[in-house]
Amino acid sequence: ILDDCVVPTMQQSVGLFLRVKGSSAWPGPKGTYTDKQILDFAQARAQSVVDYLATQQKIDRARFVVEAALPPKEHWETEDADAQAEDRYVEMTLVTVGR
Repeated sequence: ILDDCVVPTMQQSVGLFLRVKGSSAWPGPKGTYTDKQILDFAQARAQSVVDYLATQQKIDRARFVVEAALPPKEHWETEDADAQAEDRYVEMTLVTVGR
């Protein structure tokens, strides 16, 4: 998806920015991880996408906004593998400046 969709769009439209938001599961049992640890992991997940696009595809790092998100409260400290799978993602949104 990155090479086929994101890279061509970012290379052809220099006025676009890309918001990259990472999310992480919050596995249980209760008390295993803190919210800061989960946010740090989500941030690292998003940052790894930016690192790839910047280093391998030569897209300027200044064109990215990196964010992290916690999973929904009902998924905090869960041992449900399906719920955890839903919360492991990177979401990318194109952002135009001045519009």
